[in-house]
Amino acid sequence: MKLILENWRKYLKEDIGGIPQSGPSSGAPTDAEAERTEEIAVSDLLELPYNVAYHPDVEEIDTDPEHEDRDWEVYEKVREYANYFEANPNLSNLPPIQIKGDWVIDGAHRINALRLATKKVPELLDQTVRVEFLPGEYSGPGAGTNEAPT
Repeated sequence: MKLILENWRKYLKEDIGGIPQSGPSSGAPTDAEAERTEEIAVSDLLELPYNVAYHPDVEEIDTDPEHEDRDWEVYEKVREYANYFEANPNLSNLPPIQIKGDWVIDGAHRINALRLATKKVPELLDQTVRVEFLPGEYSGPGAGTNEAPT
């Protein structure tokens, strides 16, 4: 059974160009209509003032090979994305990052992964990613704090 699941996962990854897929720590993108969509350079994206879940935790974990949270599913997913970006520095097939109010609603793993990957592959900073700005203010878990939305 394990072999079947591993092969199925490999098939799904190949079918979508090998881009890592959502994991247990991932939220789901919303299908709400965006107010606007922009192509934003990674260098600019990493400087935007939006609340990005898990940052700076992921950077701290990544710099310490003995860190107790290296097996944290969030870090593992971010590292999976970062490894992908380092090996495949073409971001054109990524799904859009979604921002609502002050929060990144979908894309926190990817943003954190880009933060890590650009240290090894600086040319990623010049690439662009699609960002959808959704109407309204974020009012879910963590609103008004620096806690991650779930």
